[in-house]
Amino acid sequence: MEECFLEHCDKVIADMGAGLVKKKDGDLYSDTTIRTMKQNIKLIRSFVSIKAETLKMKDVDKNFVDAFHQFLLDKNLAKNTISGKLDGLRFWIKRFHVEKLMDYKGEVGKYPSEITTAISLSIEELQALYVMKLPEGQRKVLDIFICQSFLGLRVGDMFKFLQNINCRKRTLEEQVFFEVHTGKKCYPVVIPAATIVMTIIEKYGNSLQKGFSESHYNITLKKIVAKSTIDREVAFFRTEGGRKTEKIVQLSSLISSHTARRTFATNGYLSGISPFDLMKITGHRSLQSFFRYMRCENIAVAFKISSHKFFRIKFSEPDVLDEELI
Repeated sequence: MEECFLEHCDKVIADMGAGLVKKKDGDLYSDTTIRTMKQNIKLIRSFVSIKAETLKMKDVDKNFVDAFHQFLLDKNLAKNTISGKLDGLRFWIKRFHVEKLMDYKGEVGKYPSEITTAISLSIEELQALYVMKLPEGQRKVLDIFICQSFLGLRVGDMFKFLQNINCRKRTLEEQVFFEVHTGKKCYPVVIPAATIVMTIIEKYGNSLQKGFSESHYNITLKKIVAKSTIDREVAFFRTEGGRKTEKIVQLSSLISSHTARRTFATNGYLSGISPFDLMKITGHRSLQSFFRYMRCENIAVAFKISSHKFFRIKFSEPDVLDEELI
């Protein structure tokens, strides 16, 4: 009897969680990856249930992939969300094809994503946030965000760093640095300790982050920015349901823990730090991926040419026509 596609996915995911199925390099799949896989399978299952059919291995063909793609478009999902869901399906097709559980005909390429509106904060905006009068809980969240904006760490790495700071501290010629293992591969990076980071750490002591989750962190950041002087309307571009859209949203609605990491990369680059040096901290492997992540190359060009005399050409004030002569 031919095996059900979704049931086999469930079995493999369960084995991943138990550590029985590993990556090619022998590493275990992370809880985040497993959770994402479960969400993708749940979505595929909801699509299959519309047809009230059991999805066999032979049924997963190009027509099925195209129909699932249309199903996602009909939900008006963002292009990058659709790309992620299709790549999730692609993972299983490639795996089961290699295992000879299915004979998929056709190309299984990576689905395209797009560059959407992404937020980073300027140094002036960070300074405006820092001087806000806030309740103790919100103050701690904001201080962590300021630190993250000068360390460039992902939120998971940031929280681990803050739970034990002293063991990551290094001093060389009276300069303080932080040595942190980052990302899924635990890649070691060394980050100079910014003055504001040391000020905040000295205020709280060794253990700064205790007692709240990433979700609480993100929600609180949005609340802080919403009542700040930097909140403003932002044009947000992305593709939804296959159509280009533009929405006017508040800056605060786009702020998250990831904003700090992009803020670090953007401000570092605009301040004149070599992108290759910044990439050693952010973990990007190519200039193209680094600039795609920052999305500030246009700002850098505009900033560079802003002092050109072309943008300083003066015009005489126009004469005002006397209405009585009309």
